[in-house]
Amino acid sequence: MPDNSEQKDSSVDRRTGFLPEVPPVPSFVSGKADASEYRKFLKEKGKAYSRFVLFGYAAKAGMIGGVIAVVGCFLQDRVSSIQSLLFLIFFTPFLEEILKQSGMLWILEKRPWMIRYSSEFFIAGAMGGLTFGILENLIYSYFYLCSLPEDGRMILLTFRWIICTTLHIFCTLVSSMGLHRAWRIQITSGKYFDWRNALGSFTLAIAIHGIYNFCALTAFDRFIKG
Repeated sequence: MPDNSEQKDSSVDRRTGFLPEVPPVPSFVSGKADASEYRKFLKEKGKAYSRFVLFGYAAKAGMIGGVIAVVGCFLQDRVSSIQSLLFLIFFTPFLEEILKQSGMLWILEKRPWMIRYSSEFFIAGAMGGLTFGILENLIYSYFYLCSLPEDGRMILLTFRWIICTTLHIFCTLVSSMGLHRAWRIQITSGKYFDWRNALGSFTLAIAIHGIYNFCALTAFDRFIKG
């Protein structure tokens, strides 16, 4: 009678303990994950990247996320006035805070071995918020605020470059804290990344952004009316 255990073992790569046909990350089944094997896998895979390279990838992921967020959030030109108000207070903060982290979310899902340091999250968050803030301010400067008197335009632009840019960086850093928490859970449990573990921080970032948008829109309306 054939040995079934031997037959079963033959389908498994004895060097890694994982099915050889599963690329690029071993398939960790929920509830049956071997956390130590997962950490070992990520460590071995990540040895090819120096700290400098990893920080560079984190910065690039943040900047890509910032660009994607700008593109996504300026596709609302045909929205009516009341819809636009609701859009800016509720949907825009949600869209911006999610998209600014799209680069890091991709890395966490597809290249988890490229994250080895906690600081990578905050490098990506700072670069994502800064990139978004710069591009948004340039768009406002050359398109949305062109019709205002020069004095009023300069006041608003100064406010945007200082306050709005700081807000975008701060909110992205808040959501980065959530991604960092989800990453830690991923590493210690040996399971795939689950964005739901970052939901609390994303909700906080979206709420802060939404409250700011409401206050800014109210102040802007008063500013325009004198």
